[in-house]
Amino acid sequence: MDDAAPVVTIAIPVKNRAWCIEKVLKSVENQDYPKQSLQLMFVDGFSNDGTYEKLLNWAEEHRLAYLNTLVLRDEGNIPCARNVCLKQFKGDYLLWWDSDVVAPNDGVQRLLKLFERGKVGIAGLPYDVDHPHLFDRVYRAREPKGAEPVEAVGMGFTMVSEEATKAVGTFNERLGGNEDTEYCLRARKIGYAVILDPTLRCRHLRLEAYLTTREYVEKKGKFNYLGFLRYEFANAPNYVLEFICSGSKRHLAKIGYYLALPPILIMGLVMLALTRSPWVILAALLYSGLSVAYHFRKTHGIFYGLLASAIFVPSGVALAYGTLRLKLNKTRKSTQ
Repeated sequence: MDDAAPVVTIAIPVKNRAWCIEKVLKSVENQDYPKQSLQLMFVDGFSNDGTYEKLLNWAEEHRLAYLNTLVLRDEGNIPCARNVCLKQFKGDYLLWWDSDVVAPNDGVQRLLKLFERGKVGIAGLPYDVDHPHLFDRVYRAREPKGAEPVEAVGMGFTMVSEEATKAVGTFNERLGGNEDTEYCLRARKIGYAVILDPTLRCRHLRLEAYLTTREYVEKKGKFNYLGFLRYEFANAPNYVLEFICSGSKRHLAKIGYYLALPPILIMGLVMLALTRSPWVILAALLYSGLSVAYHFRKTHGIFYGLLASAIFVPSGVALAYGTLRLKLNKTRKSTQ
C-alpha cells in the first residue's frame, strides 16, 4: 500500500443495475489512485436481474488488487444501505458512489484536494445525463461556477471525511429519498462545510425511459409540471418536516414565506378593489418579488432565472401547504 495515500472506502448501494454496473465497475478500475489504498463496499438490495452475481464475480476477480472488497446485501431502503456501509467503514474517507454514475479517472484525487480547505466535511462532484432536459439544465444553471460551499450535495459521487462520518452519524432511515440533503444539513449545522466542484463532472447513466432522477418530473423528455406540483404537495412534505426537525431554519423560513404568499396577494387584490389604492397590491407584489429575486440570484442567466422562478415559486406554495397539511394531520392523530 502507498503509505502516503489516504485510505478511501468506496461505498456503492446497488439494486437491479445489471444494465450498467459493468460500466460503473470499469470506472472504479480506471481511478487514478493507488488500488491498495482503496477499499470497496457494495450493498445489494436483493437484485433479481443478475446484478448481485456480477458483483460477486467482479469482487473475486479483483480481490487481490484492492485493500479490501466486501459484497453485502440488505433489503432496506437507500438510507438503510448507506448505514450498512457506515457500520463497515474503515479508512480516512468514505466515497459514496451511485451504481449508475461513471466518474472521471481523477475523481478520487480531485475530491481529496477539496478537503485541504479548512473544515470541509463533505465534497462532491455533479453528474450529467447524456441528453439533459429542462430540469437538468435548470439545476445545472443553479450550481456555483467553481468549487464552493453549497447547502447540500447529492451522494452520487461524494466523499465524506472519517471525522464527519462520526460527528454527523447515520442516515435518516425514515426518509425514502433526499436522505443525502438531510445528512448535509446536519453536517452544516455542526460546522462542517459542504463543497460542490462543478469544474469536473461525472456521467449519470440512465435507462431511456427515465431522463432525470426525478421520474415524476420528466418522462421521455416531456416536462410534467402538474405531476411535479402534485409531488411537492403530497410527497415532498415528508422530507421537509424531517429537515425542519434536523434544525434547518432555512426550510422553516421557506415554508413560512410561501404560506403567507397567497393570502398576501389575495388581500392586496381585495384591497385594490375596495380602496382603488395601488399601494397595497404594490406591497403584495414586492413580497412575491422576494422569491423571484432569490431564484434570479441563485440561477445563472436571465433565461434560466425566469424558468426557475416559474417552476419553483408555485411549487414552493404547493410544498408549504402540503407541509402544513401533513403537520396538522400528524398533530390530529397524536391527540386522538
